Amino acid sequence: IYAGEESAAVRTPSLFDIDKVQWGDYGLSPYLTRLAQLKKDPAQVQGKFTLLVADPAIQAVWKHEDRGLYGIFNVSGKDGFTMVQLPDGTYHDELNDQEITVSGGKLRLPQHSAILRFEGSMMQKQLYCEMLDYHYPTW
Repeated sequence: IYAGEESAAVRTPSLFDIDKVQWGDYGLSPYLTRLAQLKKDPAQVQGKFTLLVADPAIQAVWKHEDRGLYGIFNVSGKDGFTMVQLPDGTYHDELNDQEITVSGGKLRLPQHSAILRFEGSMMQKQLYCEMLDYHYPTW
């Protein structure tokens, strides 16, 4: 985040001249606060990051000991359901403060992104990237 982006500034300030940020609406502040808190979460600080799936949404896990964070990032804008590697149950979305249900090993794709906190073990499959014909190893 640079020079007023957190206040939704519409203009990029100069790098070379004094060009103060015009602070305005702080509508993004709660979201950015959540991101800053998640960045300090033990799963991200001390855990291991693994990419799991790329389509229809990017799925990744940050695992530390017997708990972690499971991210679903819908960069394609698709709608519908996706299979996940979490046990069935209800999970709290750390980004949007909503409850997300996993049933039959799948959940409804978030509109943009969701980060779910989990405890215990989870199924672990490695990512396969067809474009690179490459298997990304997991822990």
